Amino acid sequence: MRSLIFTLAAGLGLTIAAMANTVHYSASGSFDSSVPATFVGGSAFTLPTATWAFGFDVDVNPLVFPGPGGFDTEFSNWSYLLDGVDTGLIPTDIIFFCACSDGMFNIAFDFNDLIGFTGPEMFTGFVDSPTMSFGTFTDDNTGGLFEDGFFVDDPDNPGNVLNVQSNAGVVVLATPEPSTWGMLIAGGLALAVLRRRRLA
Repeated sequence: MRSLIFTLAAGLGLTIAAMANTVHYSASGSFDSSVPATFVGGSAFTLPTATWAFGFDVDVNPLVFPGPGGFDTEFSNWSYLLDGVDTGLIPTDIIFFCACSDGMFNIAFDFNDLIGFTGPEMFTGFVDSPTMSFGTFTDDNTGGLFEDGFFVDDPDNPGNVLNVQSNAGVVVLATPEPSTWGMLIAGGLALAVLRRRRLA
């Protein structure tokens, strides 16, 4: 019976892993007091001393639009919070980069306003058929001033782009979609019930 339970557990684990077809990305931080208040399409993008947080989902094997050194992909369940309030700001593109282009990803809201992360590659395979990776990814600022950080259209000189704050050291979590955790818990409970019945 014990071997049956372990076999069921292994099978259940493989099934749940196969069902985890979405990766959830999240990161958070805070702005320095020197960061200007900026807006994109009427929605706040940066505010001095505000906390920020974002989250979004991407399919494990996403539909992609490959380009040199990376790919643009569809995303869902986007949110961008300033001081805990959803700004309603929605990106036009989320572009992941291979290690050859400084890795990680950019979140673009328009031509001049974006959030850039550089560091490890966050997928396996090729840019035209990637498999997104789970894990913890830390921005190591390999792209430097011109690729890493919060970029804004200069409020005092429109058309001039400012890098108002680096993301060096910011951790991005890539985790299975929340429903997968529910399935894991349900599977664990089912195994506990099986074991209890066997002991009774």
